[in-house]
Amino acid sequence: MARKIVVGMLLLALSGPGYAETGLGLSAGYPLWAAMMYDAEFDAQALFAGAVVRWKPSAFLLDAGVSRWLNGGLMLAYLDMGVCFDLWVFRFGLGGGIDLVRWSEPGWGSYSELGFNGKLNFDVKLGRVTVGVSALVPIDALLSEYPEDRLTIFAAQPMVNVLYWFGSSSKLR
Repeated sequence: MARKIVVGMLLLALSGPGYAETGLGLSAGYPLWAAMMYDAEFDAQALFAGAVVRWKPSAFLLDAGVSRWLNGGLMLAYLDMGVCFDLWVFRFGLGGGIDLVRWSEPGWGSYSELGFNGKLNFDVKLGRVTVGVSALVPIDALLSEYPEDRLTIFAAQPMVNVLYWFGSSSKLR
């Protein structure tokens, strides 16, 4: 089943007429699930900040990002592929892939956890710039019997993204 999905995504990526859009930007996220599990109130120091890269050759979307916790040694990275379509000034995306959460503190060592995720994107196109929100959901932690013991709960983040798109704007799909 997974092989069929990967082959279908590759065919979708290659179905474009030979152009692609590439978006580079910044993101800010908040580890909402971890905050809810630990009964934490909103704290600006819990924010994650990072960079996002998206590649859209047709309806296919390749989405990657890395962000770091502003208050410490947590880092989140993800690589997703999925579908994306434009409707007037709105861009909708749905994908899935892998995420990596790494925690490292001097004197404590470092720990990493790799997992699977689902991702939703909703952007508003303002010329070559898109401003939008994303939701990253760690599927493996969601299905875990004891999710509070998993480091990937920090991957469950709503994010705000601002991207600048390179490529053919006249052929947006």
